[in-house]
Amino acid sequence: MAAHTRRISGPNLTPTGAVLGKSLVDLHGITTGNPTHVPARPGRPGLSTEESFVFEALVQLKGASAEDLAKQTGMPAKEVRAAIARLAALGYIESNGAKNKTYRAVAVQSGA
Repeated sequence: MAAHTRRISGPNLTPTGAVLGKSLVDLHGITTGNPTHVPARPGRPGLSTEESFVFEALVQLKGASAEDLAKQTGMPAKEVRAAIARLAALGYIESNGAKNKTYRAVAVQSGA
């Protein structure tokens, strides 16, 4: 008979929830039951993963509203708005100043 191992290769289940061995930043929509793989992008110094993701979407779209960015990135609108606020404060993006604001990237830098 083969010896059985108690080692589990998946998440470690604890009384407070599941503990994963690594961050799943390359998967979006896990809680929907239909996750999609999003290739990792190089980070930008001083920006979180979410902020970098929003910035890259703005670069690709050449401008968008917060709602359009939420649709494009698959991120919750609240997180997108928080990322927009920080990106604007850091000078990475700017707003058109209109009532229905759109944003565009103004500082395109390579990730170092």
